[in-house]
Order: sequence, then structure tokens, then C-alpha cells
Amino acid sequence: MESGKQLGLGGIALGAICLIFGLALNASGTGEFGMIEGTGASARKQYLGAWLIRTDRTPDVPGASEDPTPNYCDQTADSDNNNCPIGRANRDTECCKAWSQKCSTQKTYICLGCLLSFFSIIFGLRFVSNVRVGPNWLVPSSAGYAALSYMLGFAMWATFLDGDFFSNAATGELNTGATCGLKGVTAGGEDMDFKAGAGFVLCVLAFILSIFQTILYVLANRAVAAASA
Repeated sequence: MESGKQLGLGGIALGAICLIFGLALNASGTGEFGMIEGTGASARKQYLGAWLIRTDRTPDVPGASEDPTPNYCDQTADSDNNNCPIGRANRDTECCKAWSQKCSTQKTYICLGCLLSFFSIIFGLRFVSNVRVGPNWLVPSSAGYAALSYMLGFAMWATFLDGDFFSNAATGELNTGATCGLKGVTAGGEDMDFKAGAGFVLCVLAFILSIFQTILYVLANRAVAAASA
């Protein structure tokens, strides 16, 4: 029983770390912290977060940073809010439609991962206290589904990074297909050189830690069952 308590406590600790990471992911884009970060040749910087986008055009000049703006997912023709990489004029293309779907997906799963991490802590209390919420299988399942959610969250951002901005860079022809992304994207006539940001790393770490949390909860369940036999 004691080993089950220790394993459960370890699972709760990992769940708490994942919850902190999840909350940070939902706050990404508020400052110099994004899921994806880009830097232009003239020191223009951009931080793309789950819900917000922040642009710092002249970071060396105090007070020159812009306030974060919402990361809108609606890319339809009748929408005034458009963050599609190939621009407002092309928002009826497969590129912008796919961008809209991926944007909604990453928001959904990052929020879901955060919520499941919270419940994995609540469910894990059964190992260290008299609190009993739900059946035994619910404890590792909550952590396992949190891992899946974080994985799908960073997978969507990976598609943004891997997709090409141009279908033909030599002629400047934009990639209007569903595989479009931020590779080679320009802003103000300069390559923004987008790459995975701190938020992306946290999302990957939350995925890995949630897997270890799931394993600890499975072992804790087995230890408790063996002690009760």
C-alpha cells in the first residue's frame, strides 16, 4: 500500500507540472513566449500563441512593442479577422480553410490537455487520501488522454512550421493548397524565419511527462490491488 501511495504521489506531482505547462501554453503569445517564434532581418519579431499573437517590430526601442492580438481561426470570406499566412485576398483557398481547421484543433486540444491534467490530479488523490472520485481506470486514463491532447496540440503547430509559404519560391507563387504553412513566409519583404518557440517545447514536455504520469498511475493501481489481495 505504501508503494502505491508513493507512486500515486509521483503521478500527482507530474500532473501538477503538466497543469502549469498547460496554463502557460494557453497564455502563450502574451509576451516574448510563443508556440512559434519568427525573427525578421530588421529585428521584427513575432510570437504566435494558442490564443494570441504578439508582434515586436523594434525590440531595441523601449515601448515600441505592440499589444497582443487574438489568434482568430475564422478564415472565411465574410470574416474581418484573418490570420491565414497567404493573406486576406486568398482566404477562400484550401490553404486558409485548412489553416482555420488546424487553428481550431490546436486550441481545442491544448485546452483539453490542461483540463485533463487538472482532473488527473483530482483523481490521483485516491492514492494519498480518502478521496475517491470515479473508478480506478479513470485515474491513468485521464493522464493518458492528457498526453494525447498535448501531442495533437503540438502536432498542429508542427504542420504550420513544415508547410511551405510558396509553391514556387523562384516565381513568388503562393502555396494555396492545404499543406501551406510558415516555411519561407515573409513580412514587410523579409523572411521571418519561423521556428518552434518555448511554448512548443513546453507542449512536447507536457506530452512526455503525461506519459510517465500514466505509467505511475498504472503501477500505483497495481500496487494497491496487490496490497489489498
